[in-house]
Amino acid sequence: MFFSKVKCQELQEEPKKQQQHEPQALVKSLSGRQIAAAAVNPGESCEFASLQYFGLCGIGGILSCGITHTMVVPLDLVKCRIQVDPVKYKSIFNGFKVTLAEDGMRGLAKGWAPTFFGYSAQGLCKFGFYEVFKL
Repeated sequence: MFFSKVKCQELQEEPKKQQQHEPQALVKSLSGRQIAAAAVNPGESCEFASLQYFGLCGIGGILSCGITHTMVVPLDLVKCRIQVDPVKYKSIFNGFKVTLAEDGMRGLAKGWAPTFFGYSAQGLCKFGFYEVFKL
């Protein structure tokens, strides 16, 4: 497993004799407050509020924000070109057609790198630090 080195519980390779495990809620006392996490089956989760937990939240933010915003780059590029030169780019479909004719497929991907890295950093901070400050 990729994340099994730090406080994640390893999944058992051989299932036991159809034992039913009841999920148990995790209650942890942090800075004088009790915080309860959702109940999970043993072996399916990381320890709540561990560095591994915060790291996984940050990775989730990178993937969700970075990838989704990067997928919208061609549409955003055409939208901006319509705003700058509405005579040349008459509509969304016409904007895609003109951009493909002038720049090819690579022209639709202009600006993907700053979008990906910028929104990935935003997702890391949003999802990762939200969990830290929530405690």
